[in-house]
Amino acid sequence: TYTEIIESPLLYQNCYVLWKGKAANVTESPEQITCNFLIGYHEEKMLEGTIPVRFNFAIRISPEEPIELLGKLIINESGMISLEGIAIHRL
Repeated sequence: TYTEIIESPLLYQNCYVLWKGKAANVTESPEQITCNFLIGYHEEKMLEGTIPVRFNFAIRISPEEPIELLGKLIINESGMISLEGIAIHRL
């Protein structure tokens, strides 16, 4: 869960997660697509947390649509957690 990862982030470095939620602040460029993923907000009832996501390939993400996201957890040198997006499934 998101809570478990926040408590011990280095334990989950390079692990894959499958979370439901919504994308926010979607930014597209020729090289990548980035967004903030609102974990658990797919039904707009409860927000578990927010995590930045980067896709290194072309993909369409609509902030209005709930999605299920498969991503690889990345922890940088300063301890910040992000996801490398692998795939999405529209719910």
